[in-house]
Amino acid sequence: MKLLRLISLFLRVRKIWVLPNKCDALIFDAIGSHPIEVELVKMLSPYGTVGRFILPDNGEVNIPVLLASILKRGNRFAAYCDSYIRRTSPRLVITYIDNNNVFYSVAARNPAVKTMFIQNGRRNNDSFDLLERNSSGEILKVDFMLIFGNHIGTKYAKYISGSLVPIGSFRNNQVPRARPKVKGTLSFVSQYRDHTAEWFERDGVIYKRWVAHIILPFLVSYAEEKGLQFRIISNLGRSKDSSLLRKEKSYYKGILGSECEFFKWEWHGSSYDAIDSTEVVVSNDSTLGLEAMARGTKSAIFSFRSTMWGFLNPPDRNYGWPGCYPDEGPFWTNNPSTESFRRILDHLFTVSDEQWCAELEQHGFQEVMQYDPDNGKLRDILANEMKLPPILG
Repeated sequence: MKLLRLISLFLRVRKIWVLPNKCDALIFDAIGSHPIEVELVKMLSPYGTVGRFILPDNGEVNIPVLLASILKRGNRFAAYCDSYIRRTSPRLVITYIDNNNVFYSVAARNPAVKTMFIQNGRRNNDSFDLLERNSSGEILKVDFMLIFGNHIGTKYAKYISGSLVPIGSFRNNQVPRARPKVKGTLSFVSQYRDHTAEWFERDGVIYKRWVAHIILPFLVSYAEEKGLQFRIISNLGRSKDSSLLRKEKSYYKGILGSECEFFKWEWHGSSYDAIDSTEVVVSNDSTLGLEAMARGTKSAIFSFRSTMWGFLNPPDRNYGWPGCYPDEGPFWTNNPSTESFRRILDHLFTVSDEQWCAELEQHGFQEVMQYDPDNGKLRDILANEMKLPPILG
């Protein structure tokens, strides 16, 4: 069956018949149009040529590299990756797909190459369970782990060796704060997924995957009561397929019984413009909710999926995981309680911006996620490790 799957994959993917060019930096597990990848190419270009390694799972295979890897021992896929890296001979291999565990064995087999990953989203038990299973058979390491904050860094460090560099979110750092804040506004971060089933089964029990049906009616009622403008920050608005946004809007209309206002998506940083221009943002356990806090926007975290599901151990959906925080705090709750929701929102609409920043510091938010405008830490690492090429002539 495994052979049949490989043959099926080979028949589906685009085949490249020429060897890849040598490069100075190689983006591993590239996609092409992802905003992080676009920015990375700009950042890496001053240090020489930038190559992209698209994995077969993403639709491409280089035939000459594949043929060169056939006679190598060990795992076929690892041999293909190593052959590609050795052919392109980069000084740095970097990825922003940090939940693809194949990357973490590359450094041990290619010691002459610097390796780096950039954390690209919140991680949970599933990610580290997979690392634990993989770590039993081979050495997992990178030179640099660019992570959201020290809390999640401690989890990566249990399985992967390398230097921990807390930078926060790459995308969040890259988009400047440009929109003025509008008082009297309340926004909800959507986590709707068109391609993910709303329900799932665990040990014979049916669970609801999303929690908007608990949060959203309260937020709409609260906004009406307080005279606030309420909007939803779309999760699918950035898609070129307008039908996906229509499905998302229809989903929320089904919860509320009426249409709800959505932020208009205009460019890849529109979600950040939305949170910058909102007085208070509410999210469940989304990355964007943490990014809003890092940017200085007052934010409520209603992170109760671990509590609601009950089977997560450790409770990786709780606020600040894997850090140790109580279930209730001034701006977060791990309980699906409208009393807690009201307590938090009343507090956030009262507290000043200066008090908010002090509150984040008091509760160690930097250990959850840092903020590094324009990704200065990454730029410093590149300047030190890559060096600018000499000027000829």
